Amino acid sequence: MSKNAPIESIRHKYTNIPYSMSTKMRKKKGVEVMKIEDNMLFSAEVHFVENSVRLYFNAQHKLIHLKQLQRSYFDFMCEKMNSRNQIKLAPSFREEFISFCERVLGKESVRSPRTLIEAEDQMKKLNLIFKVPEMSGLWYVNPKHVFKGTETARTKLIERLGVQSSVHPYIRAAILNVPDSELTPPEVLRKLPTSEHEITEPYSD
Repeated sequence: MSKNAPIESIRHKYTNIPYSMSTKMRKKKGVEVMKIEDNMLFSAEVHFVENSVRLYFNAQHKLIHLKQLQRSYFDFMCEKMNSRNQIKLAPSFREEFISFCERVLGKESVRSPRTLIEAEDQMKKLNLIFKVPEMSGLWYVNPKHVFKGTETARTKLIERLGVQSSVHPYIRAAILNVPDSELTPPEVLRKLPTSEHEITEPYSD
């Protein structure tokens, strides 16, 4: 298409581009963007990142408690986490985010790594992130709210975390939708006798 083609010769096309939280910046999709000026059409190709994570509609009550920089840092974690929703929070990762802010904003926006440590503490408090059991420095971005992968992989991860929650209360707190006090035993346990009066003599020949 000619950059300055007459408007009468143009067939307009519309493209639906889904909103997503960007992850890696490698794969991009190109679409043509146009404007009309002096009865002439001007166009340019604009590229959009295709890689993304799924953001579920169950986290607004937590995200609202993040300050602007903290929310940006959380999105950066989502972008950089691996396919198992894990991220290593280390000085090098914080420096990477600081450099990213300077490069994107063109100015210093993070006073010190301590600011990011405080942001991490807030995310831990809100259960947006929690420790990977027995793995020092490795953290989960809560898959209940955000996931980088298929629905099947997310379900399997949450099921595995559900099993681990029996010995790690902090995991239970992160993935529960109800207070801990509302947990009930499985059906088979609810039918077991709870007092001496309910216990009968054992069967014998």
